[in-house]
Amino acid sequence: MAGRAHTDDTEAKQTLKTIIGYMQQELAGHAIFIPNYDIESAQALVKGVDLWLNTPVKGMEASGTSGMKAAANGIIQCTVEDGWTDEVDWYQLGWTLDTNNVAESLYLRLADDIVPEFYHRDSNNLPQNWISKMQRTILLSNTYSAKRMMAEYQQKLYSI
Repeated sequence: MAGRAHTDDTEAKQTLKTIIGYMQQELAGHAIFIPNYDIESAQALVKGVDLWLNTPVKGMEASGTSGMKAAANGIIQCTVEDGWTDEVDWYQLGWTLDTNNVAESLYLRLADDIVPEFYHRDSNNLPQNWISKMQRTILLSNTYSAKRMMAEYQQKLYSI
C-alpha cells in the first residue's frame, strides 16, 4: 500500500498510522506500506496494482486524477464517492464506500465482495469477472481524465 494524506486531514493521517501498525504487526510478511508516495513511485506502482483505494473526506477530494490514472491502467476502484467518482455508476465497475463509516464499509466490501471476486477463478485459473471489471474500468478514461477536468476548469472558472 502506498499513499499520502492531505496535510490538513488529521483523520487520514491517523488512519495511515493505524494501517501501518497493522502491516508491521498482524500483516507482517504479507503487506507493506511504501512511504513518501510521489509521482515516481506512482509510476512504478500503478503497473502492478489490483485495487485502488480512495478514501477522502467527502467534499475534500481535489480532483481525483490519481484515481483517473489508475482507471486508465485498468485498476478497479474502491472509493468514497467524491470528485469525479461521484459522477460514475459503479455497478459492474468497482465498489463504493459509505462516507459516514469508511472503515467498517471497507472491511465489509473486502470480505463480501472484493476478495471473493478476486479469487473466483475459471478453469484456466483466470478471474474472469475481475478482468471484465478491469476492461470496463479502462473505458472510464474516455470520459474521466485530466484533459476533461482541465477543459471543465477552463470553461467554468475562466470563461467569461
